[in-house]
Amino acid sequence: MDATLERLVRDRADGRCEYCRLPQAGSRAPFEIDHIIARKHRGRTVAGNLALSCVYCNAHRRDLLDKC
Repeated sequence: MDATLERLVRDRADGRCEYCRLPQAGSRAPFEIDHIIARKHRGRTVAGNLALSCVYCNAHRRDLLDKC
């Protein structure tokens, strides 16, 4: 993912997880950019399919999607 797209997603999220709204300042682990529809399910790397995610939400979503 290019730096411009990553910056767009981070700016849009305003420093908060886009799932649970936890502020980045409230987490020790850095937030990650998550594909809402996973790449393995043909999700594209475009702004509308990306979300800034805390580690907990990203891990929880990964567990759910792995069962698909």
